Amino acid sequence: LARARAALTTILQAHPGDRILTIGHGETVTAAHHLFLDIEPGQMLPLAFTADQASITTWRQQPISWLRPDDGLRWALHRHNDVAHLIAPPWAPGKVDAGDEHGLSPFGVRGRAVR
Repeated sequence: LARARAALTTILQAHPGDRILTIGHGETVTAAHHLFLDIEPGQMLPLAFTADQASITTWRQQPISWLRPDDGLRWALHRHNDVAHLIAPPWAPGKVDAGDEHGLSPFGVRGRAVR
């Protein structure tokens, strides 16, 4: 996590205010969460952040106070572990799989997935 956190910090410092796309493993998502929540590297948490394969997680900067925008910005988790783009719409061609015995698709979400 420390290496991913350092890389994310470097990218953010090089592109302040820009829209940035990073592609990585689940550990990169977890590193971003730790960075934006100001959690020290190596600190054990009583919870975990899951990241399914090919999921999308989006963080945005927003004003600390919408009424006082000069108070600065903070990071807001806009979307986490979103796999909606992986679920085929009902009209899509292909074999449809209803999921495993728990109703979970190969992506770890409830619903139908095309294989």
